[in-house]
Amino acid sequence: MGNFTKHPNEISTLSEKAQELIKECTSHLADGEDTIYDVHVHIGGNGRRGSGCYINPVMTSNWHPIYKVKYYTFLAGAAVTDDGTNDVEEDYKSRLVSLISTFPHYKYTVFLLALDWWHEEDGTIIKEKTGIHIPNDYVWKIHEEYPNYFLPAISVHPYRKDAITELEKWAKKGVKLVKWLPNSMNIDPSHAKCIPFYEKMIEYNMVLLSHTGKEYTVDVGQVVQELGNPQLLRTPLDLGLRVIAAHCASEGKDTDLEQPSHPTDTSFNLFLRLFEEQKYENNLFADISSMSAFMRLGRPLTTMLNRTDLHHRLVYGTDYPLPAINLVIQTQALARYEYINWEERDLLNEIYKAHPLVFGYVHARILRSPDKGTRFAESVFQRNKKLLDMYDAP
Repeated sequence: MGNFTKHPNEISTLSEKAQELIKECTSHLADGEDTIYDVHVHIGGNGRRGSGCYINPVMTSNWHPIYKVKYYTFLAGAAVTDDGTNDVEEDYKSRLVSLISTFPHYKYTVFLLALDWWHEEDGTIIKEKTGIHIPNDYVWKIHEEYPNYFLPAISVHPYRKDAITELEKWAKKGVKLVKWLPNSMNIDPSHAKCIPFYEKMIEYNMVLLSHTGKEYTVDVGQVVQELGNPQLLRTPLDLGLRVIAAHCASEGKDTDLEQPSHPTDTSFNLFLRLFEEQKYENNLFADISSMSAFMRLGRPLTTMLNRTDLHHRLVYGTDYPLPAINLVIQTQALARYEYINWEERDLLNEIYKAHPLVFGYVHARILRSPDKGTRFAESVFQRNKKLLDMYDAP
């Protein structure tokens, strides 16, 4: 789950071969660039010390052992415990700071994701249906404390009665990224209530990072899986909003809403059809976070590795803490399916034990298609030229 045997600052003590692999994977930035950006990093907390964070009580209940194991697995990946007395938020933040501050060769900056409450269509908050809540104020506070490490990604539910006011509040502070998890927040991205919200985002040159496909991580409370259907993003896309489809919808199945008979297809196929449409060339992007998780291996990852014609619209993200959970990113499975070789697996395991963020980055850099041998282009790991303003610090 979190099998770390070294402190992140001990990464320089790894074997010569591991050091060479790290250096090789971090020598690609374009002239003038000095920072690697991760667009998909989660912060955690339980609100015990007044942060405003919230986790559904089901996640720590002995009556729900599966959810409880999942909760403590996530914490283990972040090298954090929860004994009922410690400051989980501070421990989680400190661990992230130690990882970012020791990232070798280049600066490493992450977009820290807020998550709004579940809202009903009339704007009512339902805490019991919410899995995790991370306030905008909290991610902003961490950004202010460590502005070179963290960029804030706010989360504003479009059904909120004060949605436009809240959006403008953060837009005027310079925030550029908005995070949605429609399945777990009860957001239909095609709903007419969202249109004024999209228009205001466009006015402020903001970008929407929206989960696509099925959601099995924040699935406590209530989940409406069909809201992760990537076809629902046509509404903001047709308005001209820039959208990042998280995970390339690489898990699950959805109803094909655009075929008369409404057949079921993989969420990835529906995403790919959308992604291939020329009219979205300048405003539909996708991140590669969690695509190498064991439950997502296969056609989605192989296809995106092979589709070099689409790589200029992909951006790097980890979905941290998931890369730090060795039950999720399984190097044995990656080697077995020939995304990496067995020697690379050994080196990745060595890196993981010291520094899971470097592990996440290096493993994404060396993934290769099992049938064509193609890797993600270097551009995937650089600032995307059509999203440049997104990386500007507030």
